[in-house]
Amino acid sequence: MKCARCDSENYIKNGIVLDRQRYCCLACNYNYTTNIKRGYPTEIKRKAIDLAIAGYNHRAIGRLLSVSNVTVAKWVRQHSNADYPSYVPQLT
Repeated sequence: MKCARCDSENYIKNGIVLDRQRYCCLACNYNYTTNIKRGYPTEIKRKAIDLAIAGYNHRAIGRLLSVSNVTVAKWVRQHSNADYPSYVPQLT
């Protein structure tokens, strides 16, 4: 694990904050915690976009994937605004 500020690997444990281990860099005296991955996996996002292209509404997609319909709407909006080549899902 490296320091987020100076990339040094010289650190010590420095307590626990919100049930997460906190570290202190010995080189620059910076306190940091380990990163926790946030968000949904890209497979879920891809399935939501595929279903939206196939004609499902956002609420139905949210129910199928156990995701908020607002989240699905944001993913679809981001996909439509991005400079992706036209993506056509292959339905089997």
